[in-house]
Amino acid sequence: MDGLSFVTATPPVESDPARADIACFIGFVRRRADALPNEIVKLLTALQTLGWAGPELPVSERLIPEAVMPAGFFDWLRELAWDGSGNDAELFRELLRIRFPAAIVDWWAGADYLNSASVVPAVDLLELRDVPVPIDSWDVFDALFAWEDRPISDGAPERCDTSLGAALRSFFAQGGRKCFVVRLGDPWAVLSSPAIAQLPKTDASAVDRASWRGLGHLFALPEVSFLCLPDLPDVFAATATGQVEKVPPLTPEVFVECAVEDLPPKNRSLRGIPAPRCDADGFEAWADFVGEKVGGFLARSAREVQFIGAIPLGFDEPWDAALNINTAFVQLVYPWLCTPSSPALPGGLEAPDGALAGALANSALTRGSWRSATRQPIAGLTAVEPILDVERLAVVRDQVTVIGPTPGGFQLLSDVTTDADEDYRPANVNRLLNAILRAARHIGTTSVFQNSGPLLWRRLRENLSGLLAGLWADGALSGDSPEDAYEVRCDRSTMTQADLDDGRVICRVSFTAASPIVHLTVVFAMDEGGQLSLVPQAEAA
Repeated sequence: MDGLSFVTATPPVESDPARADIACFIGFVRRRADALPNEIVKLLTALQTLGWAGPELPVSERLIPEAVMPAGFFDWLRELAWDGSGNDAELFRELLRIRFPAAIVDWWAGADYLNSASVVPAVDLLELRDVPVPIDSWDVFDALFAWEDRPISDGAPERCDTSLGAALRSFFAQGGRKCFVVRLGDPWAVLSSPAIAQLPKTDASAVDRASWRGLGHLFALPEVSFLCLPDLPDVFAATATGQVEKVPPLTPEVFVECAVEDLPPKNRSLRGIPAPRCDADGFEAWADFVGEKVGGFLARSAREVQFIGAIPLGFDEPWDAALNINTAFVQLVYPWLCTPSSPALPGGLEAPDGALAGALANSALTRGSWRSATRQPIAGLTAVEPILDVERLAVVRDQVTVIGPTPGGFQLLSDVTTDADEDYRPANVNRLLNAILRAARHIGTTSVFQNSGPLLWRRLRENLSGLLAGLWADGALSGDSPEDAYEVRCDRSTMTQADLDDGRVICRVSFTAASPIVHLTVVFAMDEGGQLSLVPQAEAA
């Protein structure tokens, strides 16, 4: 041995708490297949790399028993005559490092998905099933997920792209830098009916980690600002009808040697398969799920997250159902897009939610999340469908973010939420409020163990005032001076004796958003556990 050298491992990079560009995509896509034939063989090969010399693994539909948690994986192996040694958690982590990039495994470890607090079965981590996966480039997503492998019909060989894959591709193409992907399962065939039970769970509780499925994973993702559910239009669509249209190859006929087998070129045109469309009942069910389930969950449990949703195509105009949604936590976008990659999707059309999320993420990084994205370009489009006429555009642009053609190319013609309150309807105002809440939460976590009193109250006022002063200097707030732009109060006038006895510190912040001119008053409280929450208006008054 020539020598011994020590190399310090690169720790996982944590996101800046002030970032407002990270998205979370939840949907259906297959795991990327590799050279090994099945999951049992892949697991056995990885274990042999770590020294496994035991018997054959039991055959199971879910690879290993569902009851085996990461913290109990070593005990399960010992029951199968494992004669190795080592720490259980470290063994399972090393096993995951063989299967996945180290950055993903380290993130799972930091988010408590690998220790005794985790209630995610070990097999779900190995199969990337209903667990967050950090993705910082299209290449990472492409290496892990078979985004182009959705069957056209059950048992048929034809395949098309998945809605989740198309959304991720557009997110990165429009300038998105980082996101999380939660794979709910394999995609169903285009020409079959999905089960409503496949919808992501929206009934999670922050104090019950076992309920963290679907949208519940947002409790582990405080850095996320945007949420996308790309499969929703498919879930609520009427059953697709149609057959794959055979498109002849555009090449001249030539003579070839009989001994040479000339395979036909791969055709991914889906002109004969219509894009998913909703009937009246489907629109009502979609609007109820988006407004009540998704919007309600974000309002209760993930106040700093904005849902970006594509309005489904319809057999009739969808506006009645879409415009009945009334919440600042939902931003709808329309119409659908034609891109160079959309021919591999049913109907040759792509839902616009991934593109909007990428454009908003890029705008947050380059211009500031509080600036309106109206007139921001959407690159790479060849057309939109349907094209809204002037009369229809005037009706919907106040509550729907619209992408349309302009002399300078395709751009966002509006940037709004579905809230009926005109103060909260501009989406940039809601993003500004979310940015302030995220920064206030970060400030609060540094003071959670300090005694409540004038010294703490003054420190919180100074920190929040410094935050708002920076926003005012950047143009996010309107006013000739900081005193005109915002006010921060945190003293006995903002708290009752009952609040002090319960360990709550309440700060009152008033500010005027620069564009459009909107004055908002926000009251948020930090309790003994460090949780930051908005105080209802009646209670604040």
